[in-house]
Amino acid sequence: MGKMLMKMDFGKRDRVMKAAIGLMVMLMMMSVWAVDVRGAVSEEQNKLGLKVEVFGEMGVVRDGRVVVLYDKTLEREKGKIEAFASELAEADAEGRKQTGELKRDFIKIAGLVDEMVGGNGAEQMAARQSGQFFQRLLGGNALIQMAEGDVVIGLVDRANVFGYVKDGGKVQGITIDEKTGGGKVEMAFGSGVRGGQQVGNGKLEWVMPVEGDDEDGLDERLAGLKQILIGQIEGDEVSLRGVAVHEMAEYAIILRMGFQDRFVRWFTDGAANVISAKVLEEVYGKDEADAFMAGLGLEKYEVLKGDVDLLRWESKTYEVESDLRKMKELSAARYAYATKEVEGLFEKGGDEVVKGIIDQAKAMGQRGLVTNKNLMAAVRDVDPEIEEKMVVYQKYGKTQQDAVMGYYKELAEAKKEGRAEDAVFALNRMREQRDGYSARDYALLARLMKEAGDEKNAKNVLPRMVALMGKLNQQDAVTGFAKEQLRFDVEEGDIERGYGIAELVLREEPANGDALLVRMQRQLKMGKLVQARLTARQLLAVSGGESEKGKLAQRVIEEVNEKVGLVGVE
Repeated sequence: MGKMLMKMDFGKRDRVMKAAIGLMVMLMMMSVWAVDVRGAVSEEQNKLGLKVEVFGEMGVVRDGRVVVLYDKTLEREKGKIEAFASELAEADAEGRKQTGELKRDFIKIAGLVDEMVGGNGAEQMAARQSGQFFQRLLGGNALIQMAEGDVVIGLVDRANVFGYVKDGGKVQGITIDEKTGGGKVEMAFGSGVRGGQQVGNGKLEWVMPVEGDDEDGLDERLAGLKQILIGQIEGDEVSLRGVAVHEMAEYAIILRMGFQDRFVRWFTDGAANVISAKVLEEVYGKDEADAFMAGLGLEKYEVLKGDVDLLRWESKTYEVESDLRKMKELSAARYAYATKEVEGLFEKGGDEVVKGIIDQAKAMGQRGLVTNKNLMAAVRDVDPEIEEKMVVYQKYGKTQQDAVMGYYKELAEAKKEGRAEDAVFALNRMREQRDGYSARDYALLARLMKEAGDEKNAKNVLPRMVALMGKLNQQDAVTGFAKEQLRFDVEEGDIERGYGIAELVLREEPANGDALLVRMQRQLKMGKLVQARLTARQLLAVSGGESEKGKLAQRVIEEVNEKVGLVGVE
């Protein structure tokens, strides 16, 4: 190179020399940067518990504050992972922008909501909420908004990570269920707060096991992560501003109504959606309002229209939560059709129609509380045909009895044919038709949900009802649901979960076998052997020597006798 340069004019030689030096400097910087990145990746891996010496050096994709570490078995899918990270980062940037705008416009939005709802509930909320209000609110629909620092996701081979944890290794958010031996996955915020229940001060960290050779499995994992982190599924855009305004409007409506009766949700959520669209148009323009309402399009829910039954749509306090596809689709359909019906009320009564309906319903209610009955009376004054319009959502006709019989037949057929998800759907619709609360219905629902694969929500069905019946001061119902919960827990082998309610059941029913079993197991765990033996004798007398409970009780009696002798035995 030196000889070649000597033949050049000085100006050209200087330019070439500068370029060569620049190239060498750039290569040196790239080398240093690569070392830094490798070091950063190794450090990030170790923080997640994915030790380099165990899992090898992972690949990394970074976009904005989104960092995706991936097992080298996924190298061929790097393009897909880059697209995933890019989409998260883009949605994150837009979400943070919208959060800032909402904070700026909070007071104005609240004032517009209160004009249509009446009272000043939204403005009170605006006045007392901290700057993190929208961050928490949006985090319920787009979890990425809850993180203050980086969002770090580790995609790691399933067999490797679960095997490592089973052998005693520690990986962020990965545990092994002692009873089933199966792996469990949990996200974490850098501050140590789990489950996204409050704003973390650090990173959001999530190790996600994947099958290295399963392309479809990776697609499903990435789609699931996207839905949780940025609140959307493929082809379904979520307006974060719309979500926030809806929640504020719904809060203001329920506050004015005094409480939320079981079957007023069609009105509260429908009105919140229509008010949100009007507020969004006023503050952010028609395109924003149209984008929000586009997510409530009716055409995709036509097949479920006869199951929607808006007048039996339970408020959130009462509804059974489920992640099953058909149950979630019904919920989405109800939002859409409720919005349509309330839009009709606005057309007839103008922008203050919600305020007027609530005013009239409160005037008819005791202590100014709005019940389903007086709400419908007030709605009829605006639209006398409202209940006739609702018949299109009731495929078995107007009467609850006809609906119960219709869905009972659907339930029987689905159970007979082994269609667990359809059985859940039919039983839940049948349950909604009842004015009371049948503990056996809920117990069967929990078992069917478990069978259909919705285990997490299945375990919560009965405990939620125990708590709800307590709030409603229905003590007999509390005991009934508690008994069913104990039976469910005993069947599942989850005895410890029943500790808190076993004594409650025994106060009302001293000979309840499930409760005695739970009490006996708790006494054994606490080392109270003499008391456990006494309980075992009661359980044996109740259950009989040939039953499984009776045989277990007999073994406990014999083992305690061997350990402590006959002390304390009558």
